[in-house]
Amino acid sequence: MASKDPTKQPIVLLKSAFGTIAANPVILFPFTIIAFVQILILEIIFFAPRYPLSIFFRPIIQRIQGEIFLHYPFNFTLMNKWFQSVQIPIFVLLSSLLIGVAVAIIDFINKDKKIEMKEVFKRVLPLYIHLVVYGVIAVLCIIGLGKLYGLLIKRALIIRSTTGIFFFIKKAVLILAPYFNLFFAVLVSTLLAFVMPIIVLEKKNVFTALLRNFKMISKTFWFVLVVIVLPALLYLPVLLLKSNTRLFQDILPPEGWGFILILGILLTLFIDAVQYTAITSYYLLKKESQ
Repeated sequence: MASKDPTKQPIVLLKSAFGTIAANPVILFPFTIIAFVQILILEIIFFAPRYPLSIFFRPIIQRIQGEIFLHYPFNFTLMNKWFQSVQIPIFVLLSSLLIGVAVAIIDFINKDKKIEMKEVFKRVLPLYIHLVVYGVIAVLCIIGLGKLYGLLIKRALIIRSTTGIFFFIKKAVLILAPYFNLFFAVLVSTLLAFVMPIIVLEKKNVFTALLRNFKMISKTFWFVLVVIVLPALLYLPVLLLKSNTRLFQDILPPEGWGFILILGILLTLFIDAVQYTAITSYYLLKKESQ
């Protein structure tokens, strides 16, 4: 029986990516650094209203958020809000570099080369500015799509119907907002899927990488979309918990926010590792077949 071709079957490619990670856990190293930094920042925000960090953060919290957010349980609302606000700079300045490191590690594994982190960083660091520009472009695309959906939300809020199809549309637009944000991230990740591998593996500038990426995506969009979507679905339970305000009001204590944020960080670590391993492996297989 002929072996299944991972370049033609998304499930096979994802299974191969998972197997590659299991056999080479060093791939998780850069993603673990990202998760560690996020958890560290989360811890700093959590202790910001408390001494000694309150010496620095108390005036800032009072001025920007208000005195009430220094006290339980509103400090957990502050923690969630501030943590979300630092995700963009983390992605642009740190994650873009470390994902590039992961791509280089996967290339080393593909070539059966000994992985020395010094050599990996030596290869990726000169490309840092291009990785950062890629991160900025990705973020701006997601923000732009979010703004468009925001306009749709504003239009939905004008609807005064309390029954019927228009009321249903209004409720759907409002309730589905977090899930559309995930969809926008998936869509942008798909459209820009090969930019990172091209920058790191071919040492191309970000604009050349974009052009080559779009040429590839025009032929592989639906395949890549499935590869990106399937791991991303694992994040749906976290979104469900985050969007269920009644859960925090009636069931979970405010401390539940901390648990959900940490769960989200760990899930994101796994999802990103699988997605980038799959996409990089796919790019390398396509390159070898040419």
